[in-house]
Amino acid sequence: MADSGRNGRALIVLGRVLVTGITGQVGSAIVGLREQYQFDFIPIGRSDWDMVAGEIKLFDLVEVNRPDIIINAAAYTNVDMAESDRERAYAVNARAV
Repeated sequence: MADSGRNGRALIVLGRVLVTGITGQVGSAIVGLREQYQFDFIPIGRSDWDMVAGEIKLFDLVEVNRPDIIINAAAYTNVDMAESDRERAYAVNARAV
């Protein structure tokens, strides 16, 4: 849904958006779009959801927050560490979601 915003810019109302990985490069860029795009932002960082420990599952976050959209920007991106910690890198990047 579009609406006229400040400076004649179009604002897009997205609804409730759950974003994981908010401290990473992609997640923080999405956070920066909050002023341009109106949405009910549900930020999820590592302290909110440890993708590997499994105490809280993505399903639980969805059930509690009821987002309209989910953007998974969480990832294991440290290439050097991924070489020595392959199991965790695989768990985050392939199995967690």
